[in-house]
Amino acid sequence: MPYIVYALTLAVAAFQMHHYAPLLPDKLATHFDFSGHPNGWMSQDGFFCFYAALLFTIIGIFTIMGLVMHKLPDRLINLPHKKYWLAPERRVNSIRSLQKMLHVTGAVVCVYIVILMQSVIVANLQDMPTLGPDKVFPSLGILLMFVIGTLVYTYRRFPKPPQA
Repeated sequence: MPYIVYALTLAVAAFQMHHYAPLLPDKLATHFDFSGHPNGWMSQDGFFCFYAALLFTIIGIFTIMGLVMHKLPDRLINLPHKKYWLAPERRVNSIRSLQKMLHVTGAVVCVYIVILMQSVIVANLQDMPTLGPDKVFPSLGILLMFVIGTLVYTYRRFPKPPQA
């Protein structure tokens, strides 16, 4: 499932680049202060290269980490009650759960980036680009709720072990 989301986010990003490139100025506002005024600029080519590189890097990191997680030593895995959940008889199932969580997180982060970049693109379609907190905080709030939900899920999925 996350690989489908990765592919869809790349497809949406490619569509954004193809569709908006002729509509955008050569120099884009890419960094905004807290009041929404631009204070950093980038060429259109630089912006789209950065955007593509960012997505491919995130997809690559999350994919590679998911693929090698089962080979990581326990000391590199941050997990509640790690000794119990990574014991040999539970390790395979625990690692599978962590891999799924990692892939879903990667997919959510990619979707967030596509939404954020769409906001930057739309801002640059205006005569005076602005991108205030009102445009960024809703999606950031959803990302934060996802992170909190993931933490809650992690502690429920890997509870304190039963007392012997």
